[in-house]
Amino acid sequence: MFTLGAALFTALFVAFFLFPYLWTVDTAIKPPDQVYAIPSVWLPSSIYLGSFRFVFDKQFGVNLLNSAIVSTSTTIFVLVLGCLGAYALARIQFWGRAVILMAVLSVSMFPEVSVISALFMWLRQWGMLNTFQALIIPYASFALPFTLWALTNFFKQVPWELEEAALIDGCTQLSALWRIILPLAAPGLVTCGILVFISAWNEFLFAYTFVSTDAARTVPVRIFMFQGEFESPWGQISARRCW
Repeated sequence: MFTLGAALFTALFVAFFLFPYLWTVDTAIKPPDQVYAIPSVWLPSSIYLGSFRFVFDKQFGVNLLNSAIVSTSTTIFVLVLGCLGAYALARIQFWGRAVILMAVLSVSMFPEVSVISALFMWLRQWGMLNTFQALIIPYASFALPFTLWALTNFFKQVPWELEEAALIDGCTQLSALWRIILPLAAPGLVTCGILVFISAWNEFLFAYTFVSTDAARTVPVRIFMFQGEFESPWGQISARRCW
């Protein structure tokens, strides 16, 4: 009885969080007359793919590619720097490590809107507006403190004796990091990578401010700009959000 109740609770819990996405998919495949029907039509009478065709006729594939490039580049850049910095903080003994970690954590608490004006002027001065670099650099700057803090804790959990044995066998510290610590800290790397990727993919404020050309716009900005002046085409918007 307890097992059945736990399974039922788990199913309801999962269904509750999946419902918004399922409703988005349902709206995307509804015919236009059923999208705005009152009362709402839960299941479409037929599958309508016109919304998806309309979306990709508007070069939405370019926006998907832009978001993929920016998010992937940000994730790789943050993980590389985060691994090196976290290794130094976790393994090298020097004065002020705790101060550095607290300073890094405090930097991550600054809201984006508090620095957007200064970032815009710097990027304009450097000629980097409307480029991928204008997004990758700010995204990495905000994601790196969290990654550094999280990976430092993961690296500290790796026994020092394993790394010491690798150093005795002739490995350098970088080689020990690559061969010993990173494989053992793989769950932390994957977790940080997923969080950084999702954050970069969903970011809107910087992408809307620093990029004003269709060639470099990302998915969140394109979805926002897709709304009409007098109506909201929910079928097409839902089709975009499915990606």
